Amino acid sequence: RNDSTTNANNLSDNNTTGSAAGKMGNAADFEVDNTQYLRITDGSQTGLDITGKITIEAWVKKESLGNTESFMAKFGSSPNQGYNLRWSSSDRFTMVLSNDGTTTTSLNQSSSGLS
Repeated sequence: RNDSTTNANNLSDNNTTGSAAGKMGNAADFEVDNTQYLRITDGSQTGLDITGKITIEAWVKKESLGNTESFMAKFGSSPNQGYNLRWSSSDRFTMVLSNDGTTTTSLNQSSSGLS
């Protein structure tokens, strides 16, 4: 939750997001029923405005399936749409992108790979 760089892009907590052992140190433990998330406002961030190519990735361990959840996003209502990496209710990853803040393109995982 605390940025280890000199940018100090620390995340604020909504509805007391828990912690659990992660792949590298601690991870956030979100409960869907509690509308938990971590965020940083656009006005308080430093160096997070995308001006070129980036890679977005997440390590995710779902506790349940069948619901839509965003994992990483800079996405609001039009004209403030940017990107949204989410798990869809059809149990697939979806990446929603906009390069103008209004028009979006969705990239959908072709198979969930779950059995």
